[in-house]
Amino acid sequence: MLAKLRDICLGFWSLIVGLGVSRKTGFESAVTEQYPDAVFNRPFKRHGVPPRQVGDCYRGILALRWDWEYEIPTCIACRNCERVCPSKCISGIESEGRGKLRRATAFNIDLFQCCFCGLCVEACPVEGKAIIHTRDFETVSRRRDSLVVDFEWLHERGRRYHPRPEGVAVKPWPPPEATRRSRQGAESGRDQ
Repeated sequence: MLAKLRDICLGFWSLIVGLGVSRKTGFESAVTEQYPDAVFNRPFKRHGVPPRQVGDCYRGILALRWDWEYEIPTCIACRNCERVCPSKCISGIESEGRGKLRRATAFNIDLFQCCFCGLCVEACPVEGKAIIHTRDFETVSRRRDSLVVDFEWLHERGRRYHPRPEGVAVKPWPPPEATRRSRQGAESGRDQ
């Protein structure tokens, strides 16, 4: 009997404590943000102001790097990223050129399916990586089809994260020595 009475008193005491916490926090201002429609006390700003700092190992939205020296895409369309992607969100990779002169002309990523695992970045054979993770984390959209991003969108994002270095002169593409070697290889292949 005494144990039941003690349990009832402890239950009543916990109810009083809970109601006290509710009373204290019930009259404070709301902290809920109606994201993305209205942003009140965001710890960072958009449009021109750098976002809040995220960790070095953070894997955000994907982007494609741009080769500023030749004004061409860095991606060589090897399709390694498409093969290793566990969610199969990379598709539509098209290219022009052959051998070392090959460059991607089309590339699609479905950010809705992407799990941001980083396997595509690890599989990229290009020096300095052609596909990279940015520090962007806002992928909010009201339509799924707007999260399927194309080649131009990925390059625009890459140019923003890797702007043109100062003093880099644009060279003609393809390099004259590369075209000379590819012609010599084609001619030697015909001779055999």
